[in-house]
Amino acid sequence: MRAAIQTTPRRQRGMTLIESMTAMTISSVLILGSIQIYTQARSTYRPTESIARMQENLRFSIDIIDENVRLAGYWGKSSSANAELRNGEAVTITCNGTNSTAWVLDTEVPNNNLINPISALQQVSDLPIEDCRGTNPRINSDVLIVRHASTDQEVLAHEDIIQIQTNGRLGSFFDNGILPEDAKVNSQIFNFAFSAYYVSNESKHDSDLPSLRRLSLVKNRIVNQEIISGVENLQIVFGIDRTGDGSIDMYINGDDVLDSDTIISTRLWLLVRSEQNGAGQGYFDARQYQTPDADLPLIDPKNDAANYPPTFRRMALSRTIVMRNQVN
Repeated sequence: MRAAIQTTPRRQRGMTLIESMTAMTISSVLILGSIQIYTQARSTYRPTESIARMQENLRFSIDIIDENVRLAGYWGKSSSANAELRNGEAVTITCNGTNSTAWVLDTEVPNNNLINPISALQQVSDLPIEDCRGTNPRINSDVLIVRHASTDQEVLAHEDIIQIQTNGRLGSFFDNGILPEDAKVNSQIFNFAFSAYYVSNESKHDSDLPSLRRLSLVKNRIVNQEIISGVENLQIVFGIDRTGDGSIDMYINGDDVLDSDTIISTRLWLLVRSEQNGAGQGYFDARQYQTPDADLPLIDPKNDAANYPPTFRRMALSRTIVMRNQVN
């Protein structure tokens, strides 16, 4: 009987040159494909993220101003913005060391002590206090000024805080922690709230990025606060009733509002730009933006690159706010 022949299996000595080249070719194709997919996804993600950020900035800016505007003329117990408020205790408010009391309390022009709860100026340079005109304000962007009592009633009077003692019809400002004699019957105590919104050419994060800012009352002085970056323009028009029928007759600029007009609504318009320059993605803003101010020209980035660089994406939003308190 023949002995079985044992065979030794051949050892694997590695890949042949042809096999290696084939594997390298396939790997290269896969890598190049992955890079291309990543590049396309990244180029799509950047504008998508930029648009989402602009939408977020717009909503945040509008909501902040909206909340304040709805409180304009709120003085506690009254649903009317025409409460008689007096500076009986000689309150003093400063801005950068300058006495700004008359402007903040709206007593620079005699008006029978009826404080103006909401108003708008065509630009920051129209503010009466030169030392309180904000940080590098933009031209052709409005200033919105809002005055009202805080929403929370105070239990005690506090020193060095501008407060109002009011019964809804009559009230007095004070900041010495001592209740005035006026309006003591059925009165309430509130902190006084004042804000002047404007657009600056710069942000605390980037000197070349515009921002929405406000001059706000903190205790007994005005401070400059940045709300959010990216806002390029703010425009305000008021819906007014001149016939006394309770309906809006027209929308006009703040400078055109008469003492006899009743403000029914406030229309806000904001223009926001992206924080990232889109030049690398070949973006160019060739659109024109119409503001609600008929006296202003179209905002045209392609022909006004100094103020509105065309390589940045933009988004505009308008909101009309019905006034809760009657404003005359």
